[in-house]
Amino acid sequence: MVLIVKERDLNNTTTLMVTHRYQDGNLAAKFRYNSTSGRLEPTRDQKGRGAKTIFMVLREGRLIFEGDQAQLEASQDPYIKKFAKR
Repeated sequence: MVLIVKERDLNNTTTLMVTHRYQDGNLAAKFRYNSTSGRLEPTRDQKGRGAKTIFMVLREGRLIFEGDQAQLEASQDPYIKKFAKR
């Protein structure tokens, strides 16, 4: 995960990550690579600036959710709740 975030941020690229682990998406959404320190650091609220993480949830091959992390965590859908594990 660190390598994915590092490459994304150093090269300023879009990254598509497919995973069954909410933790991976959470890390990509909430951390950025700091090239000065060589470490991942928590993001600060940068409305309209920087990377934006969009979560998509598939069920039986169909898209059932698309939105940001706050929307994902607020979802009342039982399947999504199980995935987000609040």
